[in-house]
Order: sequence, then structure tokens, then C-alpha cells
Amino acid sequence: MPVAAPPPETERFRAVTEAATRAALSAVPVAGGALVELFQYVTNRGRAARMREWMEGITAEIERLGISVETLDESRGFLDAIGPATRSAVETASPDKIEALRNAVLNATLAPDLLADRHAILLEILIGLTPTHIKLLKLFDDPRAWYAETGEPLPNVMMGGQHIVVERRVPGAGGGQDAARSRHV
Repeated sequence: MPVAAPPPETERFRAVTEAATRAALSAVPVAGGALVELFQYVTNRGRAARMREWMEGITAEIERLGISVETLDESRGFLDAIGPATRSAVETASPDKIEALRNAVLNATLAPDLLADRHAILLEILIGLTPTHIKLLKLFDDPRAWYAETGEPLPNVMMGGQHIVVERRVPGAGGGQDAARSRHV
């Protein structure tokens, strides 16, 4: 099964943005070259830190589940999922998205032959989700638990739309007045 790749538009956008930034910095008289090097250093350092945290988290979870790290090179599910999940994890600062990506890798590792295509499809969908999408999915998975976590009372909504619940937990995502206004700005 082919390894799922990150959305090409995301990779392309990041590459173009970085190239444009380097070009703009290099145009600065005298200090341009140094600014480009500084930009590259900071960018690479930040990504390296995210990569280290991601790999430590994956390793800890795999060990917690009793899977030998030494056997992962033989796990088709792990090998198919770790590449695209790692690229996406390094590109985000969202703990919710990182947790979801980690769970996707673990699921593919634990059940590699169980609908391998389904793992790849779900991972591609997950990679395309924003942190707000993931918060909404968590909210609708178990609204009572979400409210209990924060100590807020569950809204007493007998009729009406889900937007009331969404707006209270993820402001701007419920389609209320603020969200409608922001679409037209």
C-alpha cells in the first residue's frame, strides 16, 4: 500500500512562503545574507524541537502499549502511517491535532492489516483538519465530558441548533453573529 503524502498544497504553500521570505531578506542591503541564515536557523531549530517532542511522544506511547520499538521496522501499519503523521505533526503546534495524529499512528500499528486503506484515508482526512475541526469533533464525540472537563454547566437546550453548544465551547465556530460577520470581512 502506498504511503499517504501530505496535502501537496500545504507543502507547496510552505515552500513558496519560505522561499519568498528568504528572497525578501536577501534583498536587504548588507545584512540580507545574515538575515536569511538567521531565518533558516530559527525555522530548522523550531522544527527539530517539534520533531524531537513528536518522536518522544510516539515512543512513550508505543512502549506504554507493550510494543517493542525494535520490531517497528517490520510493522507495515506503523511504517505507512508514521511518515505522513510526522510531517503533519511537525507543521502544527496544536496539542489536539498532535494527539489525534499519534492515535492514528498507534491504531495503524496495532491493527495494520485491518482495513489498511481505511487507515490511509482517515489519516489523510486528519492531516487536512484544522485544530478547530478537531475541537469540534471532540465536542460532538462526548459533549457531556467536554463540559464536565471545564466545570461549566451543560447548556439546557431542548430545541434549536447545535450552534449554541458549539458557540459556547469554540467561539466563532457556531455560525453565530460573529462568525457571519467574519466571513464578510
